Amino acid sequence: MTIIFSDRGDNDCLLLSSMWRGIDANVVHITLGDNSWEDRVNDAISSEDDTLILAGHGTEHGLLSPNFMEYVVHKYNVGLIHAKRVVCFWCYASKFCRKNDLRSFSTSMFISNVEEAMVNRCKNSDESSIDKANSDIYNDMRKLIMENNDIETWTSVMWNRIDVRNEVDVFNRQGMRWNE
Repeated sequence: MTIIFSDRGDNDCLLLSSMWRGIDANVVHITLGDNSWEDRVNDAISSEDDTLILAGHGTEHGLLSPNFMEYVVHKYNVGLIHAKRVVCFWCYASKFCRKNDLRSFSTSMFISNVEEAMVNRCKNSDESSIDKANSDIYNDMRKLIMENNDIETWTSVMWNRIDVRNEVDVFNRQGMRWNE
């Protein structure tokens, strides 16, 4: 298992890293000021045959570097990906995956702070309820990854675990899907 983690060092990324806590994996951890990541990322992507997790902040154009100036995963290196299980966890990852024909389990817009909650009409959410929803999602994801089960079933598993009392949990989980 390989994890490419583009870590901006903010609270969103701190919580995100809990997804693979306790999992034995090759982690390519990219931080602010790290300018030597490109070869490490491409080597790690191209050498992973089983499970590849790509996580951090991003757009429909790919996984952003921590400085938000360039993309770590983009249309030019997505072709290197051949792992049988791919998880793309950043805002609008599902659009990137569809555009680039990447079979993966991915997120759509993913609320991780109060400002994003307000923009996405989750007006009854505070930082505590957002962190709780995301912590639950990351714990569920860690279980799915560790169980090594069929990734095509993850959408239904994640949707079946929605906490309907938490509007951010509903929003985030409904944006998670398998991209064929």
